[in-house]
Amino acid sequence: QHRREGRNRQARAVEYDSRRKSWQDHPWETLKSTIEGTPEEVMHAGHRIFCKYTGLTSAALLLDTSNMQFSVLPLPNYQNFVIGEIEDNVCCFVEAVGCGDHRLRVWQLDEEKLHWDLKKDIKMDQVLGEHVGYYRPCAIRNGMALVCSRTRHHFVVDLNTCSVKGKLVLWPVCLPYANAMAT
Repeated sequence: QHRREGRNRQARAVEYDSRRKSWQDHPWETLKSTIEGTPEEVMHAGHRIFCKYTGLTSAALLLDTSNMQFSVLPLPNYQNFVIGEIEDNVCCFVEAVGCGDHRLRVWQLDEEKLHWDLKKDIKMDQVLGEHVGYYRPCAIRNGMALVCSRTRHHFVVDLNTCSVKGKLVLWPVCLPYANAMAT
């Protein structure tokens, strides 16, 4: 949850205890740095939860669930990205950049300093070959990125070896009984 208290923005975690079947409210915490905009998308990696904000800032509200502490984490970019984990709960930020020269950039979270370090800059034409075009990362788990296109073609890219591990072609489903149910 989040709220404004005067000029300050505050946040608190609300945690569900499945054994007790009840919710526990953690105390409100005033954020040390400001974040503007409205919360949009929530992503997680390891023991961290990231909430992307829309607006003029390129930052995320970060909840470290190991100690239930909030912080504001600047992001390398604010469009066409996803946060996930490479391996062993290491957080990474993957972004799609470029118009003619399509690339995936992989950033790793420095947990001590809470900032992103660029680890890889991948040329997509070397990975996807003839299928290169506009793609954006959709999800990351264990170093595998699902890279989605505007068309039906989607790829699973291994971020460690920069190679395609799988290709998905999604077709629209047409159910023969859908028209009968609509009438």
